Amino acid sequence: MTSQGVGYDQASWHGVVFSWNPVTGKFNNSQLHFVYGPDGRPEFPRGSLIKLGSKFYGLSYIGGKYGGGSLFEWDGTPGSTAVKVRASFISDKTLPTGSLINVGDKLYGLAAGNSTSGALFRWDPVTGNFDQTIAFDGVNGSHPKGTLTYSNGKLYGLTYSGGANGLGTLFEFDLTTGVIAKKVDFSTATGGNPYYTQLLEISSSPIDQTVHFEALADKKYGDPTFSLSATASSGLPVSYTSSDPDIAAVSSNTVTILKAGAVTITASQAGNESYYAATDVPQTLTINKATPVVSWSNPQDISYGTALSSTQLNATTSTGGIVTYTPAIGIVLPVGNNQTLALTFTPADLTNYNPVDKQVLINILDFKAPSGAYIGGITKGEEPATEVSFSML
Repeated sequence: MTSQGVGYDQASWHGVVFSWNPVTGKFNNSQLHFVYGPDGRPEFPRGSLIKLGSKFYGLSYIGGKYGGGSLFEWDGTPGSTAVKVRASFISDKTLPTGSLINVGDKLYGLAAGNSTSGALFRWDPVTGNFDQTIAFDGVNGSHPKGTLTYSNGKLYGLTYSGGANGLGTLFEFDLTTGVIAKKVDFSTATGGNPYYTQLLEISSSPIDQTVHFEALADKKYGDPTFSLSATASSGLPVSYTSSDPDIAAVSSNTVTILKAGAVTITASQAGNESYYAATDVPQTLTINKATPVVSWSNPQDISYGTALSSTQLNATTSTGGIVTYTPAIGIVLPVGNNQTLALTFTPADLTNYNPVDKQVLINILDFKAPSGAYIGGITKGEEPATEVSFSML
């Protein structure tokens, strides 16, 4: 990336992403243009891009919601001006410098600060949580300007000023405790004010690394996709495989549930020139069958003699299958309150769904004519006149 546009201000460009092909020698400065805008878009990028999954991430010195810089995302579309601000730096911990690094699927970096001594920050691309609370206090350094280095489970970096001599420090950040510890004070004797640089770890031979991958919680069929979060002690990215992609498919660090069953998800780190390959860590993922939703309420009271029908036996289900009622449609129940109607729902897809039993209650009323009512009968004789007789119940 460049921090300025062509001619420093061509078409209001405030930085570009370029590409160069070492085989053909082709140089292209139109991959991405950072342009001015009042909407907080990133301007004047610093450092290098980092790729995480299918997206690119970087830092801008200006822009974001508060104007003090941003962490941005780019989908890699050539010629685009569409970058998304994923995090904005607040007013007293602004001016991000250097490049991002990926440790345990979180991105870490440094902000030089304006009215304060600066901060070390981290951003979680899964949750979107942006933590700028890890501040420098002057004693452990001020105004970091550069890129962090990961080694043996900790982060290391340099500050431009601060420390005992005001000429900067070499510091260590403990990922577990969240504490910044000064390791070296720069001085006139050692040299001072390290500026836009990064510590380089040199090893004569690769060293061992381990993968930490916690047990996986049980899921059920129909659950949404979820993310895996294994980490390597080297800080290198972890890859994942599924023993049965027809049950659970893995893409990058995202798991998609396809049917009920059990699979083994294995976390791996292949190593590089500095680290040996880590021992694979398998974890079992159990995907239980889902339980369909059966909706059925107590039906209204009916009179004795009324046969059960779809008016009473009217359950609905969230998936296809067969509903068997007991008693069945057409049965006439005896008089009585709180009589049980039951069903068994057998899903069509028994691979992924459990059968369901459900009960409701119904009242069967004994219908009698009110006391003192008369039932009249009409008879017809040989004469045209009609005789009416009554009897009293």
